[in-house]
Amino acid sequence: MLRHLLVSALFLLPAAAAAADPPADPAAQRQRFPLVWEAAQHGPDAAWRALAAGLESYPLYPYLEFAALKQRIGDAKREDVDKFLAAWPGTLRTTRHA
Repeated sequence: MLRHLLVSALFLLPAAAAAADPPADPAAQRQRFPLVWEAAQHGPDAAWRALAAGLESYPLYPYLEFAALKQRIGDAKREDVDKFLAAWPGTLRTTRHA
């Protein structure tokens, strides 16, 4: 099922690229977000980033970055985590242990 979703998403890449050109439409962003969310959680980084074209101004965009980072956290470098935290300060709740 997930593989089918990701393959289908790849066919939408041209449409996603075309949708990125006009000003951001919140309703269109909201409609596309779940597909990109699935790709960020399970797919390769390049696939979800291509699908996310035009979502950069969407309020939930940091969660896409977070989902992709979380998926590969075992292989992530410290620089990747630091880059994420620097790019999105204060946007996601973090838990600090004393």
